[in-house]
Amino acid sequence: MTTEEKIEVMQAHVDGAEIEYQTRGSKSGWTLTNIIGWNWAERDYRVKVKPKVLNHYVSTEGHVVQVAHGSVADMNLAISSHVFLKSETL
Repeated sequence: MTTEEKIEVMQAHVDGAEIEYQTRGSKSGWTLTNIIGWNWAERDYRVKVKPKVLNHYVSTEGHVVQVAHGSVADMNLAISSHVFLKSETL
């Protein structure tokens, strides 16, 4: 990571973002951390990736009316009694 990328992660932490780490060379995935000290020599850090949500608006007849990407909280669409929301995390 460049110094600028490290600064971005540390600033995100200061701003309240959730931070994950991965030990270099490990294939075990990313782990959420409550950082006590940064260990850039042995670990990589990143801002926690938010899962994407795929929203399907489906009519009562089973036809997809609309498909939208984004979080359910971001979707402020009125759904009539003939349409319901089905969400899945990508």
